[in-house]
Amino acid sequence: MSRRTDQISGIIRRIVASKALTVPPNIATVVNITRVEVSPDLKYADVYVTALSGTPEAVGHLHRRRSEIRRDLGGELSSLYTIPSLRFHVDERSEKLRKLDALIDRL
Repeated sequence: MSRRTDQISGIIRRIVASKALTVPPNIATVVNITRVEVSPDLKYADVYVTALSGTPEAVGHLHRRRSEIRRDLGGELSSLYTIPSLRFHVDERSEKLRKLDALIDRL
């Protein structure tokens, strides 16, 4: 990744994380943005989400609010020609790590 895409992914992560704090507890608890990967052409940003419970629901909630999030990004990324389209994903790495921790605990 270039320095520019690193900076943009940091800004996106900060803004999406602030929106993740507003996910209602009946949908998901302790929502976390684990990483953001911005495409080299800056057209797409893949946002990876995890939560203590309700991760798929949290992803759906953020997906439904993506136009609002992009609007907020527009103010921060005003120097860009176009704001990256957001694609939200369940971070499966976190789930794999939880399973590995449970396996180690059993040993």
